[in-house]
Amino acid sequence: AEGYVWSARWDGSSLIRYTPAGEEDRRIRFPVKKVSSVAFGGEGSSDIYVVSAAGGPVQRITTEDSEDTVPAWSPDGQSLYFASDRGGDAQVWRTPAEPGRSSEAEQITRAGGFYPSADADYLYFAKERAVESSLWRLPLSGGEAQEIIPTLAGGWGNWQLTEGGVYF
Repeated sequence: AEGYVWSARWDGSSLIRYTPAGEEDRRIRFPVKKVSSVAFGGEGSSDIYVVSAAGGPVQRITTEDSEDTVPAWSPDGQSLYFASDRGGDAQVWRTPAEPGRSSEAEQITRAGGFYPSADADYLYFAKERAVESSLWRLPLSGGEAQEIIPTLAGGWGNWQLTEGGVYF
């Protein structure tokens, strides 16, 4: 939104958005201080880890015997959405963004899903990993997924969710 300012709290484990009037509008919390990246490791580099620029231990988020990829933070920073084949085919899952809680992961999509991103109301995700994928959105409050972009020319990762909408 025009006039809003984001502030990264290096030691505060969060990102804060301020209104043009200087009031806090949104806070995204992260599970570690000084988050520098989400990384992959484990056998076949198929598990998700959170790495902090502050040092300390690498925190393993997923531990299942599956391919867990393309993670995305939930808007509140408390969960991590990711694609996984732990149910047999690629679906979007959500897990608490804390080490040791991946057994609490919940499957979000039922008819395929890859490359997730979420805002306050919807989970957006691509279907298919082919050259021409489609983009879908699912209401976080419940309901059916709907296709919003039938063809993502260039593949499943050729889109971006922003405050102004979806760009592809």
